[in-house]
Amino acid sequence: MSSTDQEPCQNLTDATIPASGWDISGLKGLGERNLVKPPDNLTCRDAIRGMPLSFNAHAAGGLRAVIQFRITGAEPGDYYLRIADGTCVFQEGVFHTPDVTIHSSSDVWLSVCYGRLDGTLAYLLRRYRVEGDVWLLMRMKSLFSG
Repeated sequence: MSSTDQEPCQNLTDATIPASGWDISGLKGLGERNLVKPPDNLTCRDAIRGMPLSFNAHAAGGLRAVIQFRITGAEPGDYYLRIADGTCVFQEGVFHTPDVTIHSSSDVWLSVCYGRLDGTLAYLLRRYRVEGDVWLLMRMKSLFSG
């Protein structure tokens, strides 16, 4: 996938996101939460790629932001989420001026995604580091509340 390919969360029509294994068959409307279940064999890329599925447009309000992920370790990669106009779009690559950049190993970020490690606690324990708007980081629980 090139850095110009987009996967907006409001255009879901299939039962899964291709190549990710995310099951969205129970998703009836964009406002519904807790219906998306990550597969057991999720990669870090797919965990970030699936975050728009749990995006809470109501919590975002008029937010316009870019969250950059710089992942190291067993599954390195650069990805970002662009939030604007009540949507969240996943893209691969490095955004030139993100609002916040999360530097994490794939193991740590997967633990956060699966709920085995609280994201705020992991940050406070310096399991990952952040550049930019830390308040945006602290909003992630409400922004991705699925």
